[in-house]
Amino acid sequence: WFDIARENMMEGVASKMTPPRLSIEKVVSALEEVLSQKSYKGALSTSSDKKISRNDPGVRMYVETLDTIFAPALKKFIVFLKKDYLPKCRKSISMRDLPGGKKMYSKKVEVFTNGFLTPDKAHEKGLEEVADLNSKFRKLMKEMEFKGSLSDFHAVMESDPSQKFSNYKEAANEINKLRKWI
Repeated sequence: WFDIARENMMEGVASKMTPPRLSIEKVVSALEEVLSQKSYKGALSTSSDKKISRNDPGVRMYVETLDTIFAPALKKFIVFLKKDYLPKCRKSISMRDLPGGKKMYSKKVEVFTNGFLTPDKAHEKGLEEVADLNSKFRKLMKEMEFKGSLSDFHAVMESDPSQKFSNYKEAANEINKLRKWI
């Protein structure tokens, strides 16, 4: 699999169709974490009552395969990403910077807006929405008698533990309430 991925990635480099460098940096980081934690062996853990014995010959063969074939292949792939691929990835995150990217981006915007907006109109609409939200935040700041800038307000809200969900279930419950309300 790694060899096929490498070939496809280099074809992308040749045609100047690469993902943003930022994305690949995150992929490299995640793969290094998988390797360092040996989390690729996660299939050996189970949430069921059934225990998997590491002494089982099949399990031992599985672990040996991971350690002798998968882990070295993953290491080699990470080296490829860092040394050969990452330097050739585009610095921009914009789809518009790809060959034919402006046309692709326009098509994406058309699909996601049901053909109602051009990229420029979508951007304009986004700016209007941000201005509207900022206006609502400023009104809230006034009601709360908050002294400081909009950036200060955001920083305080982001650092306030009462403004965060304590766990996934709490967030999911709140989202479900919003779904019912909508």
